[in-house]
Amino acid sequence: MVASVNRSSLVVIVGAALWALSAVLSGVSAQAPAGRTVWDGVYTEEQAKRGSELYTKACASCHSESLTGLESAPPLTGEQFNGNWSGTTLGELAERIRISMPADMPGSLSRPQLGDLLAHLLKVDGFPAGTTPLDPQAVALAQIRFESVRPAPR
Repeated sequence: MVASVNRSSLVVIVGAALWALSAVLSGVSAQAPAGRTVWDGVYTEEQAKRGSELYTKACASCHSESLTGLESAPPLTGEQFNGNWSGTTLGELAERIRISMPADMPGSLSRPQLGDLLAHLLKVDGFPAGTTPLDPQAVALAQIRFESVRPAPR
């Protein structure tokens, strides 16, 4: 009987620990990332220039030179684009681009190219440049919120 009580207690303790851990982890992932938004100058002009050159080579044939979209390729600027991505993170946008673009060679963009391309999209959409380059790593991009409307000053 003592062994079964100890086993039962162990099951309850492990179950409670797993429940607590999952609650903590789900709370962390469900919270909007703290910190910066696309309005905080998260890319440099130099990145946007490189991104523009890359966009012309790899994206413009489907999305148009002006990023307004062509036929089945959606716009990458303007109200529709901003509305679709507002409330997400640059990490989510980057991942969509990384795994699906360019259409004829999905997954072929390097992380630095992805950062440059995002900088170009942000510049065209009117988000301000800053002095620090956009870090193209997934963890860093996940900390930058895409907000189509400039947040009120803090």
